[in-house]
Amino acid sequence: MFADVTGTEVEPQRIPIDVIREELGEVAAMFEWINDYGYGVDIEGLERDHNIELTRLDTYLREHDWGSN
Repeated sequence: MFADVTGTEVEPQRIPIDVIREELGEVAAMFEWINDYGYGVDIEGLERDHNIELTRLDTYLREHDWGSN
């Protein structure tokens, strides 16, 4: 999605968990959990349950002049 908005290909970089643990301490546990189990959220459910409208990443990027399109 980032590349679609900016027109620039983005190569994700994986940082070894040992480096994260060394730099961020116990915060590394959060990244380990995400790596092991993933992360998902029901955006539509959150919006409905809390009567809010969340901003999508592509909208945010375009509104803040990240886009080339």
